[in-house]
Formats: sequence, C-alpha cells, structure tokens
Amino acid sequence: MTTPEHVTAVVAVALTETGIEYHRRDTGQFLAMLAGTQRLRTHCWLVVREHALFVQAFVCRKPDEEQEANWLAGCLLLPRELLLRALKQGLDAVGIAEANAVSLQMANFRLRTTGVERQAAAWRR
Repeated sequence: MTTPEHVTAVVAVALTETGIEYHRRDTGQFLAMLAGTQRLRTHCWLVVREHALFVQAFVCRKPDEEQEANWLAGCLLLPRELLLRALKQGLDAVGIAEANAVSLQMANFRLRTTGVERQAAAWRR
C-alpha cells in the first residue's frame, strides 16, 4: 500500500526533475508555478491526502473582463434607483447589504460609484 509520505516524495521528485518551480507550504502541499505564454504563469496546488492527490488551479487570463463582469453584477443587484430609495428610507450600507443579500463591500462599492452617497449627503444639508 502506498502511504501519503511516499506519494509526497514522488511528487517532490517529479516536480524537481521536470524543472517546475514550486514551494512546499506544509507536509503534502505543493504550490507549483506552471509556465505559460507571454510571461503568464498558472499557480497550481498539489495536495496529497491519504487516498487522493488533489490538483487545484484557477486561471483568470483577462482581468479586464472580470472587472467588467463585477461592475455589471453590481448594476444588476443594486441599481441606482434602489440605492436612492434605500437611503431615503434611512438605510445605511449594512442595511442595504442585508436587505438585498449582497456583501457589504458590494454595497459600499455601488454607493460610491453611483454618486448616490454624495447625493444623499447633499439632501441632509
């Protein structure tokens, strides 16, 4: 029967022999940096467990598109009119986040980027 320690040693040797840059975080955990094109690298976790070898990787090659998607999601989840109505009702960012099932970060982001926060401050004067 193969032990996790044996598999860990085999993974370390394989990464070294293939010339893949990696860091060991803990016993049985490797963060491998796989070379790509145009100076792009993919970070890949290799995690050895008792009955499995997990391989986890996340790739986001076009961060501009990701930023656009986040902006669109905010527009759909918290439209400007909804924010105006919520502020008129006396809700703050925490209340808006809870009432609309979004993160506090998203509520603050939308309040700042829409200018609703400044508009509400002008009402209060």
